[in-house]
Amino acid sequence: MSLADVQEEHPIFAEPFHLRTSFFDTHGAVSWSDHSHHEHELLWVERGSVQVRVQSRLWLLSRGLALWLPSGTVHRVSSDAAVALGATHFNPLSCTDAWDAPMLMSVAPALRELLLHDTQNDMPDEYRARAQQVCIDLLTPASVRRPELLIPTDSRVSRLVNEVLARPRDSRSLEQWAAVLNVSPRTITRIFSVETQMSFAQWRIAVRMREAVTQIMRGRAVQQVSRHLGYSSVSSFVATFRRTIGVTPGTIAAAGESAPLQLSR
Repeated sequence: MSLADVQEEHPIFAEPFHLRTSFFDTHGAVSWSDHSHHEHELLWVERGSVQVRVQSRLWLLSRGLALWLPSGTVHRVSSDAAVALGATHFNPLSCTDAWDAPMLMSVAPALRELLLHDTQNDMPDEYRARAQQVCIDLLTPASVRRPELLIPTDSRVSRLVNEVLARPRDSRSLEQWAAVLNVSPRTITRIFSVETQMSFAQWRIAVRMREAVTQIMRGRAVQQVSRHLGYSSVSSFVATFRRTIGVTPGTIAAAGESAPLQLSR
């Protein structure tokens, strides 16, 4: 499923209202190509997980987390499985102190319930506008270390980046990739250090662990995920997962798709 550009040419709400939410409940993979909105947007997940990319930054969102996108921010959204996603658009005139850059946000139960209430219930305009203002007041940045994955944009490593993102289990060494790309290992190392603040090996582990979280949240067994990502030892995979994510795969599996996803470096 591919969704066309959804940029709005005209405001999608009128005074005195501050916001409007649209829901997308897909039955399979979905993607929105690069697009932007005249309004601020809050993308939040009700079920499943999605990836959101803005230039060289990639976020993985699950229930409990959202991404704030300022007006005019070009972004793309994708999920390789079914997802229920909310897209709440805010009137910039109602959010004069809003964040001017993409920001990972917490979706507290109160905010979630108010957003759902706003879409599912009839009420006088005055009450709706007041409830929407409370939604704005409840917007809170998430306290997550390293909330996004940085994507190198240097064309010399674009093939490497695209192939590892598409197939995280790729195990080719730095030297092997250097030969494929016809550059020196030092060049690759320098590009990753400058653009991601990680070594190539660290960046690939981060990609793998984000894929692992997604698969485990969907109910896939830890042993299967370990093999899928190329680990010969489940214990080695679990140790890497815990070191990268901060919790064990079992913790994610027990919480399932209802767990807020909090990734650490």
